[in-house]
Amino acid sequence: MRSIAEATLFYDVFMPAVGMHHKRAIGDHVLYYRKAGKRPAECIVLFEQPTHTATETVLAFYAANYDEVDAVANTMKTAGFTDIEGPQPYPEYSETYYAAFFRDPSGNRLEIVCRRPAS
Repeated sequence: MRSIAEATLFYDVFMPAVGMHHKRAIGDHVLYYRKAGKRPAECIVLFEQPTHTATETVLAFYAANYDEVDAVANTMKTAGFTDIEGPQPYPEYSETYYAAFFRDPSGNRLEIVCRRPAS
């Protein structure tokens, strides 16, 4: 992240929307995580690096259904984030691929995706 202050504005909305409801700032980094029982499970750690350059790598989070994809996209739009593609089907990936793509303030790409048929 080029700026932790800018990044946390985005990730404080995005991470809970994809199920990572816990946050801890530790020194020069911020940790977002999901708990499995009383223990941390998956986590994302953000470090500030003013010279950071984003790549086209995408960090994807899975949704159980299309409604969850829509809900995350709506949450981000409601919070004022505009660098969003979708939600929509992406048949070029697979016939059931439904996703929304986001760019954080540093230009990193994230995605919420469901690969099950619409219900």
